[in-house]
Amino acid sequence: MEVTNGNTEHNVEVLKSSEFLLEAAKHRLTTLCLPGTATEATPRERLQHLASLIDFEAIAMVRAAGALVAYLQRRSVIGDFSDAACSIKQVNVYV
Repeated sequence: MEVTNGNTEHNVEVLKSSEFLLEAAKHRLTTLCLPGTATEATPRERLQHLASLIDFEAIAMVRAAGALVAYLQRRSVIGDFSDAACSIKQVNVYV
């Protein structure tokens, strides 16, 4: 969907509500290839590393981040943990 605001056009995409399910979001986030996470790390170790970056008590943020990862993976912007050519080189968290 294209939205025009003055002279600026924006593309808006609507995601299915299933993209925002908490457990699916956690799974997507823990399967990412992130800097500082060994490729042979267990899912628990990856979750512990990710917990140092993301507050898992902030449910809305976890759901939104998981949906964003799904969106980026569908568009081949980022790979998942099994992707040998991991493209995520740096993670910045702003609060």
